[in-house]
Amino acid sequence: MATEGASAWAGLEALVLTPVPTHPGCGAAGRRLLELCRVLKAQGARLTLLHHPLAWRERMPAADHAAMTGFFDEVHLIPVTCDGPGWDPAIGTMLDWL
Repeated sequence: MATEGASAWAGLEALVLTPVPTHPGCGAAGRRLLELCRVLKAQGARLTLLHHPLAWRERMPAADHAAMTGFFDEVHLIPVTCDGPGWDPAIGTMLDWL
């Protein structure tokens, strides 16, 4: 039985897999995702981010990576190994590893 005021998310872990950056809140999708993650963290969830940065083919801005690692409990970058839409095999490899 949950104690009064306890969140259903308290103590739970959530895995967030996204191709869009959450920081600095790049675009509408990133802002919506960040807001959802803020709510879950406020309710006690532990968040692990798996970021598959399709937008950054060459190098992810260091400040954006630092902001994400400062917010999430754990951050993993998945290397982009294919071009265009569709499932990148590197995502499955990372999920297997985790």
